[in-house]
Order: sequence, then structure tokens, then C-alpha cells
Amino acid sequence: MDLMDEQDPIMEQKKKKKTKIILTVILSLIVILIIAAIVVLAVSVKIKNDRLKVFIDGMEMSNLEGDTNNIFIIENGKIYTSIRGISDAIEYNYYNGKYNEYTEDKTSCYVTNFKEIVTFTSGEKSIRKYSTSSDSTSQQFDLDEEITTRATNLYVSEQGLERAFNLQLNYKKETNTISIYTLQYLAEYYEKNIENCSLLKSGLDTTTTFNNEKALLYNLVVVKDPSTNLFGVNTIDGKNVITARYTSVEFIEGINDFIVKTDDNKFGIIGSDGITKVKPEYDKISEIDKDQGLYLVTSGNKQGVINRSGKIIVYQDYDGIGLEGNISDSNVTNRYLLYGNLIPVKLNGLWGLINLNGQNVLPIQYNGIGCRLDTAKTNSVGVVLVPDLNGIVVEQDQKLANNTTIKKYGIVEKTGTGIVNFVADSCYKTTESGVTKYYITVNNQVIDIVDYYNKNKNTVLQDGQQSQEDTEEQTQDQTQSQLSDNQQ
Repeated sequence: MDLMDEQDPIMEQKKKKKTKIILTVILSLIVILIIAAIVVLAVSVKIKNDRLKVFIDGMEMSNLEGDTNNIFIIENGKIYTSIRGISDAIEYNYYNGKYNEYTEDKTSCYVTNFKEIVTFTSGEKSIRKYSTSSDSTSQQFDLDEEITTRATNLYVSEQGLERAFNLQLNYKKETNTISIYTLQYLAEYYEKNIENCSLLKSGLDTTTTFNNEKALLYNLVVVKDPSTNLFGVNTIDGKNVITARYTSVEFIEGINDFIVKTDDNKFGIIGSDGITKVKPEYDKISEIDKDQGLYLVTSGNKQGVINRSGKIIVYQDYDGIGLEGNISDSNVTNRYLLYGNLIPVKLNGLWGLINLNGQNVLPIQYNGIGCRLDTAKTNSVGVVLVPDLNGIVVEQDQKLANNTTIKKYGIVEKTGTGIVNFVADSCYKTTESGVTKYYITVNNQVIDIVDYYNKNKNTVLQDGQQSQEDTEEQTQDQTQSQLSDNQQ
């Protein structure tokens, strides 16, 4: 008997068993690897989904400058955005400090895209917008939440972001994705996709076109009838609001009305509900105060003021309304409305002030409102308002004995009562380390007028309404004596 032949079946069984074990191990390893790959894939998908993704006009922000972890903060489902960070991402210019004050104060800032300027201050629930293309007015917009400081950056809520930067923001929690659409992108999109949409190629001036683009943010679109080249307004879904029969249409942000112009060059106002608020009967209408809905109206060479309902605030009796354009004072947020209630008016070369009730607060007998600096002073600018005194700087030209005319300045309180007589050669302010001080000069003597007034409010400076029959020398000597005695 051959023993080897007898052992072959046993060896064969062992060999098969070993092969089976190896195959089992290999299969187990493959299963483990597949499971591991699935787990890794699931984790990577979860990480990808958990990572905040930001798209601006369809482009992922990873391809843009900026760290999304610093620009956007999500708390309790709410989005807060760094003003500095988003400015860089959507091509706005960012500046520290308050507008027109040129400081590095990081609790305030302003941004501009060369069409408008927007100001922000930490702790406030509002922003203010200024147009860079006209000197018409600024507008305050209330926000749902305060502007906050985090580390050294200012942050705004979602509503604040959309209002300040004229954009739309959408956030999908399930994919942790923020999509931002700028006004330019929206205008281009709707120009292509809405019939007769008239934005980019409207033929209207750039300021009007920019204002009309903003209507998109309120689901309104300016349209143009190709057969007549006349303008109207529809909703984005195509419902007609204003019939296309006007030679121009301009959107008014905030109150969502439209200034319309007829083919006989008359202007009126129509609401976004299609209801006429002011009949087209004026030669020109310009919005001068968005906060209170005031409009400058012109017929012939005379100007007046109406509100958004057409009610007359100031009759069309005046040659000019609003401070002259070359007056510059950062305290003046609206050159047509001082302290929110006083309208500067000009008639026959003289100035006065009328309040919103139509009452003359300051007689129309002064040569100017505000002081310009004729000579440069370091870190100093001319001034219109002295807020610490509720004051307004007023110019009264005075004739000397030799018939020479000189400019003299006084300060009247916003109720019209004089608090500094017309003895000052100039009025100006300085800002250092965030502190603003107001000065007048009298015979080359510099006086901190707020400090002086607070120390002497019970001894009277002089009434700004004093008779103009007083000579310049008598008035100046009297007030100069008071100032000098007090400083000793």
C-alpha cells in the first residue's frame, strides 16, 4: 500500500480549508475597506455640508478674497456680516470713522460704491445713506437689530446688510449655504429675463437708473413700451402697476413711490400701489427728505416744499430752498432740513428759516446761513450747526463808516432766539481724538463758544435779533468786553 496516496485526501482538505480562510479574510478586509470608505465619504460629505459655503453672484467665495469664518457669523439661525469683510468681497470701499470726519475710530465706519455712501455706528439700530451723484438729501433707515462690534469689526444683521448694500441674501440651513446677489447682477438678470425691462439701457441718467435698479429689491421693475419709448412699472411677476405713458420714471427708495414725468414736462408722484399722490403739475420735483417724505417743487423760477401726499409745507414763493451747495458741515445730514424741522429759504438774496408748520422761525433778512473758512486752519472746517447749543450759524453783513462791507457771524438757537450776537469774524470747529470743539474768532481772539456760553448763559451774550441800527463797532466792543472779562 502506498502511504502517500492515503494521505492525499487529508492534505487536500487542509489545503482547501486554508484557502477558504484566506478568502474569508480577504473578503472581510474588502468589506471593512468598503465600510471605511463609506464612513470616510459620509464624514467628508457631512464636513462639506457643515462648512459654510458662500456664493456671490453665483461664484463661490473660496475663489474670492476673504475668510468666510470671519465675514459671516451664524447664531441661532441668524446671520451677522462683517461690514469690512463684505465690502472687500463686493467691491465697496471701506473707511473707519464717521463720514466727513476723517478719524480712525473703529466704532463707526462708512462704505461707498461711488453711487452712494452708507454710514454705520456701533450700538445704533439705523444706517444713513448719502447719494454721491447729487447734493439732494440723505436718508436714515431703521434696522431690526443694532450694529455690533465683535473683536475690531462692525457687524450687521441680514436685514441691515441687504438695506445697506442693496443686495439679496438667501440662507439654506440644510446645506449651510449663503447666496448673495448684488444689485448689478439682479439688474443684468432681469434685463435679460423680463420682457420690456428697462434698466441697463433705459436712456435715463445714471442716478435715475441706479434708483430704478433698487426697485427690484422690492419686487418692482421699470418697463419701457418699445412702440412709444414711454415708461411704466410692473411687478416682477408681470402685474401692471403704473401704465407705460411717462417720459421718465424714478423709484424713491424707502417709501417706494415713483416720480413720473409727462410728455409735457410736468412732474408728479405715483405710489407703488398705482395711486397718484401728487398730480403731474410741477416743472420739477426732487426728493429732499426721505425720513419725512418732503419734496422740493419748482414752477417757473420759484420753489416750495410739499409732502408725499401733496400737502404744501412751504409755498412756492422763494428763489431758493436749502443751504448753498458749497456749505460743508458733517453735522448737516440734510441741507434742506436743519435739526429735522427748519427749512432754509432764500428771497431777494436774503435768508431765513421756516419750520415744518410753515411758520417763519428766522426772518428773511440775513446774508447767509453757515460760515466758510476763507483761510486754511489746521484740522478746522467752517460750521453751520453747533449741536451742543442747538445753534445755527447765521451771517449778517455789516457796513462800516467808510462804506466797507464786512461779514459778521452770530448764532441763533433753533427756535429763532439769538444766543451770540453778530460780532464773530468766523465760526469753525476742530476734531481731535474724536472730540469736536466749536470756536468763534473776535478781533483775532479765539473763544471756545460752547464753553463760554455754558459759563455765561445767565449773564446773556446778546440777542441775535438786536437792531441792525447798532453800529458794528458798538456791538463788537460790547461783546468783546464781555468775552475778555470772562476769560481773565
